[in-house]
Amino acid sequence: MGLLIHSFFTSDFVELVFQLSEFNGKFYGDIRQFVHSGRYTGPTKHGLNLSSSHLQQLTAILEANKKAISDAKKEELISKMPYKKNSFVIVSLVESNLDDNPVCLDIREYLELPQYKGFSKKGFRIPMDLIEEFIEGCRLLRESIEMRMKII
Repeated sequence: MGLLIHSFFTSDFVELVFQLSEFNGKFYGDIRQFVHSGRYTGPTKHGLNLSSSHLQQLTAILEANKKAISDAKKEELISKMPYKKNSFVIVSLVESNLDDNPVCLDIREYLELPQYKGFSKKGFRIPMDLIEEFIEGCRLLRESIEMRMKII
């Protein structure tokens, strides 16, 4: 478990948690869905582990496309960001099953492997009215990573 930096609920039972994590001396921002139900409470595989530069890119993409995102009424690709070897983070608008809006923001890993090309389960959906909250979580997470890197 990492250090909790920020969180908010995207639905009655799903919380998006922003945690600072460390692996092999490097710091990362883990953004992950946690479920809260009678059967299980805890983290899911629906999340991304992002470096400070990935968080900066993601925030810049969302800030630069804020108007287009808020005015959107149909599904569309917003951006494709390099992530890991043979994968990207896709930022798109998809049909919403979260609220009354026709679309929601989907941020998800896309794999390009010899045996498989397509989306993985690593990602999450954000209701339109919580995009600012998501941007704030990314900003706080990035600041936490940079502060830890200065200490070392």
